[in-house]
Amino acid sequence: MEQLIKQTLDTLARLANSQLVALFRVLENQNGGVVGVFKQGQVILHSNERKIKFKDTPFAKIISAGQTQTYPCLIVKKWSLPFPTYKQTNSGFECLCLPLLGGESKPVAGVVVVAQKNGISIPSERLQMLKMLAPLMASILENVSTEREQIIESVTLEPLTNLYTRPYFEIRLQEEMTIIHRHGGILSILLIDIDHFNKINSSG
Repeated sequence: MEQLIKQTLDTLARLANSQLVALFRVLENQNGGVVGVFKQGQVILHSNERKIKFKDTPFAKIISAGQTQTYPCLIVKKWSLPFPTYKQTNSGFECLCLPLLGGESKPVAGVVVVAQKNGISIPSERLQMLKMLAPLMASILENVSTEREQIIESVTLEPLTNLYTRPYFEIRLQEEMTIIHRHGGILSILLIDIDHFNKINSSG
């Protein structure tokens, strides 16, 4: 799946004749995540998606309207990321934002942001090809999301009882201990022993 994302991002960049293209996933509560970035011939995937607030940004309007739009472009140097903004910038670029229309549960699955030099627009036939690739990208995002959820579930939940696994418990315990160490407070652990649980655990 990662290879497919890389190939598609590379294709999008070539069609747009751009050296900077970013793929964002739409999350809940007006938030988003950076899936990957094409920069100067190289695709960088973000396995741990960087969370970004879409509220009060052009992303919110793009997602609401579900239409391709262009905005001034802010280049986030820390992540080499093109980001649409309402304010004029001196980056020398503008952002072409292409919404990736998904299914009924999530009308817009993601947004492709293409950085293009001010005054240089993408030819109409190439723009049409970009739009034709949008459903593919939306499908990839939705499948990656489902795949990731399945992986997380398999690691954190015990399939027979649907209870959290010991490794997950140890991770959460370490997180809570770190919080207590940093901010102070009291940490309590409740241990429950169920009689004859082995009969259930050994069944099936």
